[in-house]
Amino acid sequence: MLQLRFYLLILSLILFYRPYIFSQDDRIALSLRKAEGEFQNGNWAEALKIYQRLATDRPDSVPAQVGMASSLVRLKDYPPAIVAFHRALKFSPNLSRVQGALADTYDKNRQPDEAIKWYQKAIKSFYGKAPLPWYISLGIIEAKQGNLEQARRYYTVAAQLYPKSVPAYQNLGTVLLRQNRLDEADACFYTALELNPQFDPALFGRGEVAKKKGNLIDAQRLYVAAIQLNSGDSAYRYVYAQALLQSGKIKEGKQELQKARRLKAEYHLH
Repeated sequence: MLQLRFYLLILSLILFYRPYIFSQDDRIALSLRKAEGEFQNGNWAEALKIYQRLATDRPDSVPAQVGMASSLVRLKDYPPAIVAFHRALKFSPNLSRVQGALADTYDKNRQPDEAIKWYQKAIKSFYGKAPLPWYISLGIIEAKQGNLEQARRYYTVAAQLYPKSVPAYQNLGTVLLRQNRLDEADACFYTALELNPQFDPALFGRGEVAKKKGNLIDAQRLYVAAIQLNSGDSAYRYVYAQALLQSGKIKEGKQELQKARRLKAEYHLH
């Protein structure tokens, strides 16, 4: 009988506190929805305040930590964002999307070695085909550090996994061009143009290949095609001007050089 009374007491306590528990969870869910709404509307400072309150009340809340970190990233306050992402990963270590976001933040904070480490972790822990931007970012970081062969490997994997990706072929072609692997580079730029005939960087890339091969006529033709698609790019105009001057077309070359300088000045004024 005493045992039965004990169980009844426990049951009554559970029933009594259940509305409080549910209302507490409801309040948290409501706050998360409100914070997400503010975030989606671009009110990142307001979203941050809500996520911070939630994280204070529930330090083990992964959504609160990730939301706080994401808001800080949008506000370009990267060091505390990195701390918040690490807190989230402390509670859920294998969240590949969070690992990738942490890598992005390290990259923005100019910490390339940490960015590489976390991109690699994110790719390893991702179930299935990892997102294309992670491979592209890895390639860009390695290329900036002068590690062209490592960058080429990342871009090659990206092109294999995402065979319809213009950025994968464009970046791969650019690295191959820097390695003087001209035929391979041209093939990549050509593939990018097959995927998107209006993609002016690939036309410019093919022009660079032609110039390196000593074919200035083809180079000029390809530069003009790129300029027609993107007439506001001063770099295109400048390189085209140099090709004209090299081929003895002094008057046309000087005219294009003036246009390139004017475009560059206008860009800096804006």
